[in-house]
Amino acid sequence: MKKSLLLCTTLVPLMLYLFASCDNSKNITEADSVFEENPTTIAWSQDKSSDKITSYQTDVQVYRMNSREDTGLKLSDKYKMSVKMIDNVQYTRIDMVADSDGVYRSVLSDGEDLIICNTQTNDELLRINVSDKNNSSLRMFGGDNLGFGKIDIENVKSEAYRLSLDLSENTESSLLTLSLPQSMLVLGYGEKSIKSTISYDVSEEVVKEVETVTVMDDETVVTSTLCPVYEDYEGTPVKIGTIFTINTQMAENVGEMPDKSMVYESMDDIPEISDEEFEAMQEAGNIYEDSSITFGDPANLSNIETVVELYTNIEINQTEDSVFKLLFDGE
Repeated sequence: MKKSLLLCTTLVPLMLYLFASCDNSKNITEADSVFEENPTTIAWSQDKSSDKITSYQTDVQVYRMNSREDTGLKLSDKYKMSVKMIDNVQYTRIDMVADSDGVYRSVLSDGEDLIICNTQTNDELLRINVSDKNNSSLRMFGGDNLGFGKIDIENVKSEAYRLSLDLSENTESSLLTLSLPQSMLVLGYGEKSIKSTISYDVSEEVVKEVETVTVMDDETVVTSTLCPVYEDYEGTPVKIGTIFTINTQMAENVGEMPDKSMVYESMDDIPEISDEEFEAMQEAGNIYEDSSITFGDPANLSNIETVVELYTNIEINQTEDSVFKLLFDGE
């Protein structure tokens, strides 16, 4: 068996730079495998007389991968998410694992206020106003099933026409694409949107993709793409997670390629050695593993960040109003 490792050796009197170029298709394949290897469970309330989702609760696992630092997706976070529509207001609660101080914290929001509290004692730690005039319209484009199920395509069209937004439909691919103006987006300082779209699969009645392309002050182009993942539950599509990629392309290099450096375009390009060669070099103290290797051209900081959210133990239309009690108490 041969070994393909990121190694540094004392046999060569120079530091080898090992890099691999960004490959978005590889990241997506890695992301798909997360769902294949971790099947979820869906429990709908006994009264499933319609496809309507009024509440959604799930355990979330978050996996991350950066094309400059990682060779695969790694589990980075876990939390519990609860979402419910109450009196035409969407309430959200995130219960996080214990922080480094041992305290469990929860984040609650109704679109107007955001509260951070101690999960175990319900003591309120912070309350801020987060109201946004565009929230209701943007939520309409995410669907009336809290964004976790079917989309009413006709409602999307009606709202788009009402707001005079660009809407195009490809009947061959069954794809409906909505373009959002910059005024409806939340952008950071120095960001300018050059494209923002929501695409719907008309035949399946679901959101297919959300894409935003922004340009920074230094002309760096950032393309953010969100792809929901669905599973069929008794004829109804239910969202079981998301695949989010952030493709950052720098306008200029930060320097020149170091002399005598080696750039690897993929893991497949890294030289292989046999087990015998590896053991001999290891015994002689001439080889060691370096986990801090950076992939890609060191003079070009372009990278692709992939974030996968996997929903497990999904419960639909079973969440009690009391889960959001702190928001009611503040009214």
